[in-house]
This record gives sequence, structure tokens and C-alpha cells, in this order.
Amino acid sequence: FDLPSRPIKQIAAGAGVRSSMAPGEIYSRLLPLQTDLLKAVYQTIADECNHRRIRPVWVYLTIPDPNSGEVGSRNLPLAESAGFSVFDATDWHRNEDGLFPAAQDYHPTPKGHRLIAEALLEIFTQHKLLSPEDSAE
Repeated sequence: FDLPSRPIKQIAAGAGVRSSMAPGEIYSRLLPLQTDLLKAVYQTIADECNHRRIRPVWVYLTIPDPNSGEVGSRNLPLAESAGFSVFDATDWHRNEDGLFPAAQDYHPTPKGHRLIAEALLEIFTQHKLLSPEDSAE
């Protein structure tokens, strides 16, 4: 199989992954390298964006999960080191209720979508990530 980038190919080669392997074996070999693999994926995306003169942007939005802070603190530096402009929107929810339909349902309600959109617009406007015509209502 053809992998999309040199960083990802290096991770796969280092793990001894071959296209003839069963999916379970590939998974077992890559699981201990998940942080390196994510970093390679982020690097691939950032490289592709830069090649096309697109600014890669990574925004951290929390969900109501006790492990979400751990995910952000682990992934934010990986995205930043790959070359993304990184923004932390952990306060997007403004401590409001009714943003998710149920405790384990992480797809936002219409109210949640609205607050996420407002947080993104604020970040994009504040950091001049939108041109004036993009932010016109």
C-alpha cells in the first residue's frame, strides 16, 4: 500500500509494518507508536497546507469528558511542533447547560453548535484568520 507521506512511511517502516500483514498485526505494531504516528499525520497535513500556501490551524474544543484535558495537553504541542497555528477554545461552552443531548453523547445540540461557531468566529477574527469578506454577515 502507498502511504501518503514520508513521515508516516518512516513510522510504518520503523514498526516493521508491511502491506501483507493482517490488520490486527499492523494495529498491534502501531499502537505503541500512536503519539509518533499522530505527530507524523499532523506533519503531513501541515506540509500539504504549506505547499498549497494554506495556513494550517488547529483548534482545541473540549467535550464533557474527564479525559478531555489530557487529550488537549498531549495533542496541542504535537500540532504546534508540526507547524499549525494552535488555539485553545476550552471555554467555548461558557459553563452553560443543554449543549449535549446526554452525558455520553458528544455531538452538540443546536445550542452547542451555535456556541462553538461563536468561539471559532471570535478566534478567527481576533487572530485575523479571516479576510474581511469572509466574516461579513
